[in-house]
Amino acid sequence: MKCIIFIDNISSQGGSQTFCKHIAEVFFNLGNDVDICTILKQKDNVPKNCFSLGLNRNYEIIFHLKKIKKIISHYDFVLVISGQIFQYIHFVLDQNKTVFRESNDPYFRNSKLSYPKKIFINILYEIFLRRNNFLIIQNEEALQKIRLKHKNLTNTHLISNPCFEPYKKNVKPFTHRKYMVASLSRDTWAKGNDQHETIYKSIKEKF
Repeated sequence: MKCIIFIDNISSQGGSQTFCKHIAEVFFNLGNDVDICTILKQKDNVPKNCFSLGLNRNYEIIFHLKKIKKIISHYDFVLVISGQIFQYIHFVLDQNKTVFRESNDPYFRNSKLSYPKKIFINILYEIFLRRNNFLIIQNEEALQKIRLKHKNLTNTHLISNPCFEPYKKNVKPFTHRKYMVASLSRDTWAKGNDQHETIYKSIKEKF
């Protein structure tokens, strides 16, 4: 089987980039031909099986849909793992052979944008959801938000990422201990600041 994985950027050091490389290796070890297509221009750290559309911004996908449609015609399976490109790229992808993987909370991600951009992207994302694409969500809270607005989705599934698991009371015997928790990263959704805020909120409420 010929597989293609779409990601916005493979060069940066993030969770989606690591996931992309690992899942590509898994597919290859299962006997499949695997290519990675990046949306944005790449400078370094690019795998041999990777090619790029060479765009400067994700929204430019809208002007290259014909090219993307031609690319995917050569593949049997399509995996899209960058949630921020779903709303642009889904228009030309075959629903019968495409899986979308959302690792974050799209509503939180879009809330950080400027007002005009937020409105535009939210509308496009709602169109994406209404098409009932095969969507894997790794954030349970995000799934609940989506299902509140779209109750008739049948192709949306949860495969939890442990980082997003709700706080559990299984550490109750140790609550007399005090811990200092610190994290170091850029304060952006791309680096998981929504996860940090959830963790810190849980700690503040429980201890």
